Amino acid sequence: MFEKQQNKMASQFPPHFRIHREGWRRKHCYLSPSNGPILYAVSLHSGWSGKPHLVLHNGPNENCPPLATSKIKTSVFNNGDAIVTLLPSPGSTGSAVQEQVEYHGSSFGHKTMFFSVEVGATGRRETFEWRHSSGAEVGALGGCGDGYKLVRLATDAPGALRQRGGATSSDGKEIVAVWAAQSRRLSTGFNFQFLGTGSSGVLGEKWAAMAVMSALRGWDRILRQRAQTAAAAS
Repeated sequence: MFEKQQNKMASQFPPHFRIHREGWRRKHCYLSPSNGPILYAVSLHSGWSGKPHLVLHNGPNENCPPLATSKIKTSVFNNGDAIVTLLPSPGSTGSAVQEQVEYHGSSFGHKTMFFSVEVGATGRRETFEWRHSSGAEVGALGGCGDGYKLVRLATDAPGALRQRGGATSSDGKEIVAVWAAQSRRLSTGFNFQFLGTGSSGVLGEKWAAMAVMSALRGWDRILRQRAQTAAAAS
């Protein structure tokens, strides 16, 4: 069950949504508000296709132009890191922006994923980190109750970029988004919700797109790892 939000998300993304599959189409998934129409399609590509591993389309099907892409870095020692490209909207005079999504941690247990991006109207650059969680914020999404929380590492944000009284991590950092699998079958998709400052819109469109793309990357990485493990065991 999604938590009700008082602030409207000033973004192309709704405050809470689900990533889900439709029928037999395993190479595509879709972003929809809870019980709402499909807003965006997501294409999933293999490493051999030459295409980005993830493409978030700016519309409800895969024929729509890309809004953002994620490409896994090609390196022998790659830890799952990726390059996210945020594309300008059609008709915009802006240019594409590339940001890094990087993992920290050992080969055992859950890794943390982090990214840095410009936030707010001033373009202040901040770092955010996805951490594994089974806390109340993740549990409120329903599903399996096990997922990830996006933590804002900065504690010195100016007042316009800060919201007090929201959810915090065990080390006192603000939680700005969460995602969790809809069921124990992770491949069916996941639920996502912006929280606190993340739901207010003050962090900006670029931040919101990075939050969504990094969550998609985290989900896709786990699915690819499980597929590789299953193939090696067969």
